[in-house]
Amino acid sequence: MYKCFKSNFNKLLFSFFAFELCFVCFISCQNQNNSSGTQSSGSEKKQYVNVVNWNLQTFFDSQTKGNEYSDFQNASKWSKDKYLIRLSNLCQVITSLNADIYVFEELENEGILYDISNQLAGRSWNLKENWNYAAFTCDNNSCIGLGILSKFPLSDLKSHSLDIRVQGESQPSSRPILQVKVQLNESELIILANHWKSKLGGQKETEIWRDWQEFNLAQVIDNICRQNTDNQKCKLLVCGDFNRDIEDFISLDDFMDSGKIYLRGFSLQDGEKTVELYSSWVFRNGLLLGETGSYFYEDSWSRIDNFFLLDSDLLLDFSAKAEGPWADENNVPVPYKIYTGQGFSDHLPIYCRLEL
Repeated sequence: MYKCFKSNFNKLLFSFFAFELCFVCFISCQNQNNSSGTQSSGSEKKQYVNVVNWNLQTFFDSQTKGNEYSDFQNASKWSKDKYLIRLSNLCQVITSLNADIYVFEELENEGILYDISNQLAGRSWNLKENWNYAAFTCDNNSCIGLGILSKFPLSDLKSHSLDIRVQGESQPSSRPILQVKVQLNESELIILANHWKSKLGGQKETEIWRDWQEFNLAQVIDNICRQNTDNQKCKLLVCGDFNRDIEDFISLDDFMDSGKIYLRGFSLQDGEKTVELYSSWVFRNGLLLGETGSYFYEDSWSRIDNFFLLDSDLLLDFSAKAEGPWADENNVPVPYKIYTGQGFSDHLPIYCRLEL
């Protein structure tokens, strides 16, 4: 039986009114312990976890509440039957990739996570092989949010949002950062899920809002590191759709060798480099990994979906998954078309394997 929890968190107020928003949904299957790939080497136990991040491209349910995108309020274009087919196709991808943890962008609400969990519930008699835990967050003014689906218990859920009032213009709707702690058998992993402002309205015009979201992420990571006794070895995974290509982050001249980027810190004017992260796209070979990115637009690839880590040694494997029906023969993602009811997403899922 699933239970839904909503947790309130204290607001953190700064000069630009950043705060933690109090809208997090937590779904858990009670009295179950999950297992992961674990190997023993003498007295040392190593644990492995597979994570997939995927922007699902406006994944709405079949209920009309009035704040959906217009096509999904049109009964001639969108229906319960189309939703159920799309839900079934998503669940097939989930079982095909069989990751331990899925991070999704552009889910309408937590009810879809219930639907996914219920459809996958009978997948295995071994409850440890099912995805029994989930989390969701969404901005009050947004019709799409962030969701996490996990085989492992989740705890310490937090949602970090921004309320910017110093730009001389109204802040557009944006998604919070969803923070959860994954409780593994032998260790813990903190996940920070992101979905930054799109370039709709112009890349230059919207860049400032992605800068603010980057700034917010830097502060969240800084706070986590301050609570960790060994900052450089903090088991932290930052992931999501950043709507910013990996080459557009702040980096040093040796980026192609190190894969390191620097998040904007506490002074956007200075461009302070306060948080150093390792990008999965530069994976131990000094080159951007392969020709395929995660998002294909105007006949070119971009790498706007990403995994970032504080400790690059945790990363064992990474790829953009293009080998299923969600990609065509050229590895290009097959977007969902509401008028045909076919397709998956205009993004490819990205995958990583971690050793904790």
